[in-house]
Formats: sequence, structure tokens, C-alpha cells
Amino acid sequence: MTTHGPIRGCLCGATGRLYVESDRLMASRFPGFLRGFDRGSGIAPNNWDTTPDVWPELQADLTAHPPALIVDTASAGWSDFSTYPMRNYPVLAKLVDAGYHVAATVDGVVIYAPNSP
Repeated sequence: MTTHGPIRGCLCGATGRLYVESDRLMASRFPGFLRGFDRGSGIAPNNWDTTPDVWPELQADLTAHPPALIVDTASAGWSDFSTYPMRNYPVLAKLVDAGYHVAATVDGVVIYAPNSP
């Protein structure tokens, strides 16, 4: 899947280096979540970057800069994020449900694209 121009992306359950490798701007100020958290530890994911005040900021970012693609690597289990699927995070789940569809699945990674108007 190829995109062109100054589009933004949103990566869920991935490392920030994929933004660099894709040569695309982030749709949000957050390069990732659960930074520094012992993922897979069984402890509830209450981290500095998942506190309640973060979600309205993420929503504002995604509204201001709607992602042209949402790449969900958590669905493929990359970097132990499979225990933190998008559906567990209402801002992300609502965004996908309201305006995106599965455009492709590559090696278990689900790629969402905006619905046509």
C-alpha cells in the first residue's frame, strides 16, 4: 500500500521507529504508549502515558490531523503489545469504528484506511 504527499499515520502497538521508516508525520504527539512500562507483566497498564488526561489530548490530535492510515501492529503481537489491543482504548476504538475499514492485513498487521465519503 503506497501513499503520497504530506499524509499522517497512526501506529498502534508499535515502536516509534516505524514512523521514521515510513517517512510520514505522526497524526499525534504521542509516538507510542506504555513507554517504560513492563508490558506483559500482568499489571494493569496504568502508566504516565495512559492516564485519563492523555486521552483527550490524543483525541484532539487525531481530530486535527486525521490519519490517512492506521497501522495496528498489536494485532500481530509485535513487541508484546498483543495484550493491549486497540479495542481496549476507547479513543482509538471509536476512531476506527466511526471512520475506517480494514484495507489490508500483512503478516498479521492490520492496516485501516478511511471510509469513503
